[in-house]
Amino acid sequence: MSTSGRSVSAFSRLFGVLMLAIAIALVGVPAQASVASQARSADATFVIDLLLPTISGTSTIGSTLTLDPGVWTPADATLTYQWYSDTTAIAGATGLTYSPGLSDFNHKISATVTGAKTGASPSAVLTAQTGPIALLIGGSSSPASTAPPVIDGHAKVGSTLTATTGSWSANGTFMYQWLSDGVVIRGANLATFIPTSTEQGQAISVRVYDTASGLTGNATSAATQDVVAPDITNSTIPVVSGQPAVGSTLTATTGTWTPEPTTFSYQWNADDVGITGATASTFAPTANLVGRQISVTVTAHKSGSADATATSAKTATVQAVAVPAEKNLTVPTITGVARVGVLLTASQGTWDPTPSTVTYQWFANGAALSSASAPTFVVRPAQVGRTITVRVTATKTGVGTAQATSKATARVAKAKPVYKVFTASRAKHQLVIFLTVSAPGVPVPGGKVGVRLGSRVFPTLTVRNGHAQVTLNNVASGNRKLRLSYLGTSTVAAATNLRTVHVR
Repeated sequence: MSTSGRSVSAFSRLFGVLMLAIAIALVGVPAQASVASQARSADATFVIDLLLPTISGTSTIGSTLTLDPGVWTPADATLTYQWYSDTTAIAGATGLTYSPGLSDFNHKISATVTGAKTGASPSAVLTAQTGPIALLIGGSSSPASTAPPVIDGHAKVGSTLTATTGSWSANGTFMYQWLSDGVVIRGANLATFIPTSTEQGQAISVRVYDTASGLTGNATSAATQDVVAPDITNSTIPVVSGQPAVGSTLTATTGTWTPEPTTFSYQWNADDVGITGATASTFAPTANLVGRQISVTVTAHKSGSADATATSAKTATVQAVAVPAEKNLTVPTITGVARVGVLLTASQGTWDPTPSTVTYQWFANGAALSSASAPTFVVRPAQVGRTITVRVTATKTGVGTAQATSKATARVAKAKPVYKVFTASRAKHQLVIFLTVSAPGVPVPGGKVGVRLGSRVFPTLTVRNGHAQVTLNNVASGNRKLRLSYLGTSTVAAATNLRTVHVR
């Protein structure tokens, strides 16, 4: 149907049938879809779009993009608008037109139309995104580079690179685009750039754009050397636990490091002097060390990075005989499934004597987790593929302190997705599918969804901000088997949803 031929009255004849379909088929809260945000009852009223909104115009800086809000019912619904640069709402951009600025360079633009009416359930529809916003590069009159940009800094993961603008025939407004092995790095549009592990092993360059008198020229710097791995840095020094006494065993923790090392080595010291042969993670003081203080130096190793060391604090002086100490009888345990979004619970284990206080610290692959010092821990997306342990520190007043660590869990699994699907047949041989995907512990899942209706396979849907919508045309009437196959992401597992739908 063309825009000029749209007729709300024509669509209104479908409204009664559509309301019945919604009342029967609504099973969840679709997003990016113009249906009620919550199912109320079979006689609920909804604000619904009958023709999806679209954006027209040229995807260049300074041009005007125009939003066609589509067709809505009821006809007196109030429509509001919000423009987005990628997935970020653009402040103040709430009209039917938007002119991309320099801050939108290389980003895609979309808009949301929200329909609302007193006494009805509102709905919001997100348009398709434009192509990346580009600059209009002028001809011979554009600013010309007389000296190329230069990159200052060390091409290393975590280090800051800074671009100069170079010299130009005319100085206007400058903006930047960083590249990795000549490929644009999305969102890297500042005068500075910090390489991540994604850029490791690749050469970095920067392209500078100079816009003056409405024309734009550009110049690209020479590439850096390939980005190298970051230095290993220690954030928490190793700790020595146990009694410094002859016959007792001292145990070293590795401390915490960034990035996570591959392996560790140890050297035990007496009064800051290395003890020959004492290179394990544990050490038992001997009689010749009585009266001396013990420490441990841990060396962290990671391929591609220089080794780094950190030394623990010294113990009290070694005693000839061990004094009574807190002892662990059974190690702590973890209950719960190692999966993103799931609550894990630690037991404290058993101790002799019964401790006065007990504290907890959770670890992923042996690295301490921030803000994870309670008896419970909700698994985070960053822990996918890692094992979880918990260390319990028990203290008995007048006796001492001891630590024990649980066995590791299985490797953390991805979060389980939760489907909410609404389907409606608004016209003959047509099926509209609205889908939301959520997952415990994952704020806004993305990913792809495969669509199969009966024996027909349709192009995959892209889930944006947890939502997807598609209209299937030219499909056979009657009851059909609908198969939605969510392909998953790095933190959300794949899943399949099967249902029978009716096509007019």
